[in-house]
Amino acid sequence: GLAASPSLIATFGWSSVFVLFGGVGIVWLLAWYYKSASNPLESTEVSAEERAYILANTYEQGSAGDSIPWKKLLSKPAVWAIIVCHFCHN
Repeated sequence: GLAASPSLIATFGWSSVFVLFGGVGIVWLLAWYYKSASNPLESTEVSAEERAYILANTYEQGSAGDSIPWKKLLSKPAVWAIIVCHFCHN
């Protein structure tokens, strides 16, 4: 990507870099939009056998009513390191 930028600029001008990488991004977006799925039930790429295997080996996630253990979470030094780092970075 970036290694090809100087050649693109020298040959086609500085805007060609933005056009090329933007075009690649749009192609990637379209491919992702049409080929991806949120779960195996919605996917067209997963066979019925694979779908059954995935669903049989998937653990049930906690319900939305589960509370977050804020006291335990905020007592960890690593959490405070992330908070301070994020604060200082922004």
